[in-house]
Amino acid sequence: MQKNNLDEIFISEDKVDESLLREVLVKYVRIEKESMSLIPTSEYEKLKEKQKVLICLLSRKAMKLRNMVEDEHISPTEISEASGVKIGTVKPTVRDYLKANLLKQDERGYFIPNYALERAKKEVLGF
Repeated sequence: MQKNNLDEIFISEDKVDESLLREVLVKYVRIEKESMSLIPTSEYEKLKEKQKVLICLLSRKAMKLRNMVEDEHISPTEISEASGVKIGTVKPTVRDYLKANLLKQDERGYFIPNYALERAKKEVLGF
């Protein structure tokens, strides 16, 4: 098949950049296999609350990729419980990220679409 000049601008929503996901998460959390609990590293504690919310959502995506959960969607309450961020901070944070098109929401909850992984990485790592 001949390569077209436009090929590089088309992506598949199903494709997840696992190396990018690992690059962000490995510094901040470990995921306990049986309980699926997030185990924060010392670097996690240095993050802003908004960044912790993203780490939680990214961790959920990683769990989905490893078939640990059926769905990567997660509610604000679940984000709060997993991340340690107060629910009163989680709710406005996810609203802000929705407006910025960094998150999506449906009846099952919030998630980071694959096309937004690079932006999520920049938000967490600061570059």
